[in-house]
Amino acid sequence: MDKKDIKTILHKVDSGIASAEEEDIAKYWLHYFQKEDVPALSAAELDKESMAVFTALMKNRSTRPAGIRRFWYPAVAAAVFVIIAAFWFYTDRQAGAGKPVAYANDVAPGKKTATLTLANGKKIVLSDALNGEIAKQAGVSIFKTPDGQVVYKIDPSRQPGVAAAYNMLSTSRSETYQIILPDGSKVWLNAASSIKYPATFASFKKRAVELSGEAYFEIAKDEKHPFVVKTDQQQVEVLGTHFNVNAYNDEGVTKTVLLEGAVRINTGNVAGGVLKPGQQGVLAAGKLKIEPADIETELAWKNGFFRFNDEQLESIMKKISRWYDIQVVYENEELKKEPFAGVTTRFANVSALLRMLELTGEVKFKINGRQIRVLNAK
Repeated sequence: MDKKDIKTILHKVDSGIASAEEEDIAKYWLHYFQKEDVPALSAAELDKESMAVFTALMKNRSTRPAGIRRFWYPAVAAAVFVIIAAFWFYTDRQAGAGKPVAYANDVAPGKKTATLTLANGKKIVLSDALNGEIAKQAGVSIFKTPDGQVVYKIDPSRQPGVAAAYNMLSTSRSETYQIILPDGSKVWLNAASSIKYPATFASFKKRAVELSGEAYFEIAKDEKHPFVVKTDQQQVEVLGTHFNVNAYNDEGVTKTVLLEGAVRINTGNVAGGVLKPGQQGVLAAGKLKIEPADIETELAWKNGFFRFNDEQLESIMKKISRWYDIQVVYENEELKKEPFAGVTTRFANVSALLRMLELTGEVKFKINGRQIRVLNAK
């Protein structure tokens, strides 16, 4: 596959006649070209990259969520505009045409960092910490790995009767981070979120953590010690599974999405329920509803994308606000209800995403410092 083939795919997507695989290849190149420091590729390298993506997509075709095709088309013109712009930027770089034009007012995307708060109150900004051991408490060592993760290791000589120290990993707006908990469970933390947990689960019957905001979990299996995620509105109990919990206080709902395994949602006075893979539990206004989940949309943030599926602008702008750490002001409150669909990378400046929304002809934006004004397009 060479540059001409990619251009053909883009035009097929623009015309609404692309296959599902061609749509996904187009999305990949959108994601790829908007990253920083993209290396120039030879024709052979370009072919290798594209075929690797296509092969991976075909291998996972049977697990593709139902209804994903209808996601792309409502915003095809906008999405393809961004892809084509990135494509021509790439070809210009190959020809030595120079750097893209910078915007006078723009906001850079978030970054991989977080703050670790130890039991004694000490705070460690992880982007500033050196790799290796960064703290030690109650017989538990905490390490920062070369790829930027936080890992806990328990000293074999630690006395069983020593009380567990509680730590908290928190991200501010425009931050994200990954941690491996003492039991080996992996957690990806979204922006403006926090997770509180013991430095060791050894003395507990249940592996309980407290979450504020949003996180994706891959839980290490331990049938004798269930894993529990507590939020303000619910508890999610699992034995070993992959799931996502969105519990932002300003969203009005708490959403739990299950990829594999099984989880039980307990909600206090509200009747709980058990999720099966591909389902989500939505807790709103005191009621829990279990329904099919759009997995790709719900996990887009973890995979480096913004993905909207007939989502109201107010909800979209909340996500943008957290990731880019900006304030959003509306010229007209009615604009908040406008639905949009589309996909773009989280690694580009905010202007790329706003351009995509503007091309629908329904809305305009004005960037002023760290404030974005949402304006009527008509």
